[in-house]
Amino acid sequence: MARWLVAHVRARRIARCLGAAVVTASGLLSAPIDIPYASADPCPDVEVVFARGKTEAAGVGGIGQPFVEALRSQLAGRSVGVYAVNYPATDFPTTAQGMNDASGHLESMAANCPNTRMVLGGYSPGAAVIAYTTGVTQCRG
Repeated sequence: MARWLVAHVRARRIARCLGAAVVTASGLLSAPIDIPYASADPCPDVEVVFARGKTEAAGVGGIGQPFVEALRSQLAGRSVGVYAVNYPATDFPTTAQGMNDASGHLESMAANCPNTRMVLGGYSPGAAVIAYTTGVTQCRG
């Protein structure tokens, strides 16, 4: 539980640094979806990109799924897409694969869905994936 709290605090600091790139909670919709967003679908209002932690099951993982559900409950009336970063999540050296996958998805979303707000999150090495993908390696505040 303490590791989750530390990751949560770090994620909040990163969110402050990202400012407008991170959506604050305020209403949500439908059941959780644990599959990547398909480009043929219409653009969601909000897209959650989450990198799971070490040894968690494929998808957004055991920490990411409750995060997505909590966000959905705060974003009523808005469509929410979920993208699980595809990487081995075995240890911190695998973050390069996650960074490539996450950055590719973020670039695609920015080009194809410019009005979609992005929420980025990760747990354990997944947090490192997101931090390095966005260039946030240190945040004060």
